[in-house]
Amino acid sequence: MILWRDGKFLPSGAIISADDRGYLLGDGVFETILVKDGAPAFLAPHVERLNHGLSVLAFDRRIKGAEVIAITQELAARSAIAGVAALRITITRSGGPRGLAPPRHGADEHQMITLAPLSLHETPAPLSLVLSDCVRPGGAATSSFKCIGAYGEHVAAKIFAQRRDADDAVMVNPFGRVAGCTAANLFVLDGGRLLTPPTGEGALPGVTRAVVIEEARAAGIVIKETPIDPQRLEGRRLLVTNSLIGVRRAQLGAPCADAAGDELARAVQSAYRYRLEREFDEAGGK
Repeated sequence: MILWRDGKFLPSGAIISADDRGYLLGDGVFETILVKDGAPAFLAPHVERLNHGLSVLAFDRRIKGAEVIAITQELAARSAIAGVAALRITITRSGGPRGLAPPRHGADEHQMITLAPLSLHETPAPLSLVLSDCVRPGGAATSSFKCIGAYGEHVAAKIFAQRRDADDAVMVNPFGRVAGCTAANLFVLDGGRLLTPPTGEGALPGVTRAVVIEEARAAGIVIKETPIDPQRLEGRRLLVTNSLIGVRRAQLGAPCADAAGDELARAVQSAYRYRLEREFDEAGGK
């Protein structure tokens, strides 16, 4: 794999500095974006969330969408990646004395961008979920963006799921209510409504989550951001969302036999796919 780091295209084995605070302390921000034929989807809100995280952590650097597009297209050409791919932007810093506080002046800020091929199934099977006791806090400063150092609990939850032969784990907030999955937001199909935890309950302000909410409301689907007890997930049709998988069906426990829920799930998935196709057409200049 060829990657881009600080203005240079390098092999993926390029060395990271031993004093890189992203490696040592998780002092960094990242974004993962779906790309098709070199065009990133929903780039503007991804860049906005990334820059918000940089501001929270007092980085000097800010990212511009035009720069991301140019680097993405060059990476796709150099690595001969066509079709659907996963783009990751990672920003860390290095330098300064030991300890948590970053240097006030003179820190070296590093930007890395990678692009990897991605296989997506047209009709994937529902994801199997398990309920974990791993906590994702709502209202934390690092809960509003993708902070490298905030993902240790997510890794523990993913391991919890793997050990139980499940695809993913549901994480809870400090009050025991649903926050989301390890790398995805969660929606519950409740009759003709969609329920999802608010960001104050631990949900990430996800780009795909926002698109789903917008498109569902435009289609006349009732959607409510509300606290959700884990018991409400059992036997319900669930949807999980993130930028790479889009909108996937999921289940906690036994498969759900809910014809009305299936119809609503298909409607939400179709609305999102149509919006994504429009996004790629616009990003590709069609």
